[in-house]
Parts: sequence; C-alpha cells; structure tokens
Amino acid sequence: MCSVDLSGKVISPTGVAQERHGKLKPRFADFACPNVEVYRYVALVTKAVIPKAFWGSDANFKVVLSYVQEFIRCRRFESVTLHHVIQRFSTTACDWFIPPGQGALQQSRVSVSDAMKRRELLEDFMFWYFDSFVSSLLKTNFYITETSAFRNRVLYFRHDDWEAMCAPLIERLSSATFVKMTHLEAMEVLRQRKLGYSFVRLLPKETGVRPIVNLRRRKTHGRPAEQSINQILQAAFQILSYEKVIAFLKCLEVRLM
Repeated sequence: MCSVDLSGKVISPTGVAQERHGKLKPRFADFACPNVEVYRYVALVTKAVIPKAFWGSDANFKVVLSYVQEFIRCRRFESVTLHHVIQRFSTTACDWFIPPGQGALQQSRVSVSDAMKRRELLEDFMFWYFDSFVSSLLKTNFYITETSAFRNRVLYFRHDDWEAMCAPLIERLSSATFVKMTHLEAMEVLRQRKLGYSFVRLLPKETGVRPIVNLRRRKTHGRPAEQSINQILQAAFQILSYEKVIAFLKCLEVRLM
C-alpha cells in the first residue's frame, strides 16, 4: 500500500533510510566475487611468490593455472585430484629436478628411479601448493560458503563485504535471540553437562542469510577431539526413533482391526 496526501498524490520516501526500505532487498549472490576475479587474484599472488623459472616452462604454468581455475569453480563435494594435476606437467622442463653435475645436464633419458623420485617431488609440491598455499590464500581473503539459493554452488565473499552484510543479523542474534553469558557462567554450564556447545554459521539465502547450527563439529581445544553433540545424542535418537516406529505400527494395527 502507498501513502497519499490530501490531494491524492502518492507520497514517496524521501529519506535515505526510507528509500532503502522502499527498495527490494538485495540478493546476497550479487555481492559475491565472480570466480574469474578470484582466479586472477590467486594467479597474481602465485606469480609474485613463486619464481617463473620454478615452473620450467610457460606450458607447465598454464597447466597449473587451469587446475587452479577448476579448483575455484568446484561445487560443494567436488574436488580436484592430484593425479590429474600432474598428468600434463612436464618434469623434464624443470631444471630443479635435474641432479647436480655436468653429466646430468646432458642426460637425454631418465632412469626409472629418477623418474619416480621426480614424480614424488612434484606430488609433494603440488599438494602443498593447492592444500596449503591456494586454500590458505582463499580462506584468508574470502568467506567461502555454499548457498540455499543455488544448490551446492560455492560463493566467494570478501571478508569486509560479508561482515557488513551480516552485521544486522549478528546484532539481532546477540541482542534478542541469544543471551550473553559471562565466562564463569559459561564454564559452569559446561561443567554440569556433557553436550558442550555448538557452532553457528550463516548460510546465504535469496535475499538474506539464516543461521545454521552445526552439531557434528567436534571440539578440540588442543586436546584429542571429543565426541560431537550428534554422537552424544545418537543413543537417545535411536530410542526415540524406535518409539516412533512402534507408535505408528500400533496405530496401523488398530485401523486394520
């Protein structure tokens, strides 16, 4: 409904807050960084950190970057295998694979043991590059999450953008939904029960986010991982599920009689 004045004209919002309220809520996906921009960022950092000669040739570098792009485009539950990454990588183009000595430089054929060792070194480096370098670079600069609006699609948000978008919801959760406790109160609650606490993360929707409680995550605190809340409640879940089935069968038996 629109507000009208005495002459029947529609009154439009004039203030900044009213204008924002009058517009449709923005789609969270519109604030995500395109995959191509994320890929270009990783490629630029890679060029700045790892010397060009380390890759051996431009063809090798292009092969690695192609799998970086595929890694960034991966949907949830998808992965890039180490085997496929090194298949098109030429070890003969890399001087650091060649053992020291003038005779080694003139060697045209590589023994089986040398070839296996080169492959082992290449696997170690590629595993470090994707698992520790690229993954850490992405997690440090982007908030990475799936979304309920796009099935299993992974979105990359800059941390400052994500913090600004989620600030109103976090404020509402911390002021209205949840009650802030002191450290002593929290420790006392944890001492009296074994369930511990759960972790909350925010999942983007079409025009907002919704909090998701993760009951499967285990608490470590530098010690061996404890049981998750789901594991602790597994016995109670099985009992309640059994009682539910029994109650359904009894109702079905009564109807058939």
